[in-house]
Amino acid sequence: MNKKHYNPGKIWPIIKITVGLIKNNPQLLDYPELLKATLITNIEELNHPETCGNCGGSMVEYIFELDCIDALMLLTMGKEVRRRLNEGLDFTEANKVRVQKLDTQTYAMKSRTTKMSKLGLVAKLIGEKGRQVPGTWVITKRGFDALKGRRVPKSVRVWKGRIEERNEETITLSQAFDSYRKKVEQIIRRNKNSKADYRNYFEDYRQEEWYTIGGIHEGKLI
Repeated sequence: MNKKHYNPGKIWPIIKITVGLIKNNPQLLDYPELLKATLITNIEELNHPETCGNCGGSMVEYIFELDCIDALMLLTMGKEVRRRLNEGLDFTEANKVRVQKLDTQTYAMKSRTTKMSKLGLVAKLIGEKGRQVPGTWVITKRGFDALKGRRVPKSVRVWKGRIEERNEETITLSQAFDSYRKKVEQIIRRNKNSKADYRNYFEDYRQEEWYTIGGIHEGKLI
């Protein structure tokens, strides 16, 4: 039988060094910034902000910002839900989207679901055993709000898969599409070719078409 073993980390050595520094210079207690600078000078592990001084784990945070591809993927998923509703499925069933089976304009769209889940627009479909139904996602209430033209958080800060902070700045799908449209038009004005031009794929977006469609699935926003 395997036994668990816990790595002690470096916190106690760091504490011992800190205590020694304060003993040699008690005034450090009155000047937190000076104490911090002294610790960084004396402890090599604290000189690397990209890693944890205690365990060496990554301290890198990621900022996920809603862009045109996310908005276009949400619109594509929404259209699939609407199609399934028109076939007679109830909302709960219609809102179970097999992403890999969607007819998307680019593979990059299908790879955005994790990012979109951090933004709170979609969530994994969890089955009876508490596991995700493979490749299946649902649009959350926030996602349908976005389709209806309502403002949603523009970005989120994520560390080790956990949401640390949602930016107070908000955005609408129309703004995401307009921002992309302007960038492409600027590229064209400079007589350059855009690597991708998705403008035609969201020209038919009308927020009023989504007023009667919406979900209550909040999802697990991790």
